[in-house]
Amino acid sequence: MQQALLSYPVLLLIFTLALIALGIFVFIGRRRSAASPGDLQQLLDSARAGETLEDSRLLVPLLLYEKRFPAFCGILTLVLEQFPLHRFLQRSDFRQALDYLAANPFSETDSEDPIPAMTVIIEAFLSDPDVEYRCRPRLRTLVNQFIREADR
Repeated sequence: MQQALLSYPVLLLIFTLALIALGIFVFIGRRRSAASPGDLQQLLDSARAGETLEDSRLLVPLLLYEKRFPAFCGILTLVLEQFPLHRFLQRSDFRQALDYLAANPFSETDSEDPIPAMTVIIEAFLSDPDVEYRCRPRLRTLVNQFIREADR
């Protein structure tokens, strides 16, 4: 009769170590993906977002929405990492919505609800085929998250 190459306790130990390693990889992957899309502050600190003083004037007040609408700020960050702001400012509805949000970040009343303006901005991003192509997987997830946040 042949003797087993690996005993039961050794196989159990190998299996346990493999599960622990897998758990560590999943945890690290989730932390990395969760931290990257919503960091509007880092985007603003970068040279790309702060190309002009007007860009900063429009985007810095939006930091105040980050706690209440993290998905919206995540969408802004995701798109503006790939494309310059002036590309979208050519649309008058986008410009008006961004001006509105920049002027009213402290508003908490129903009469000055930021969700319609945020929706205009998101719609402008989604209607751009280049944005749709480059940002599709993460953008779809963030839009779904924004919808849940807006329903609250």
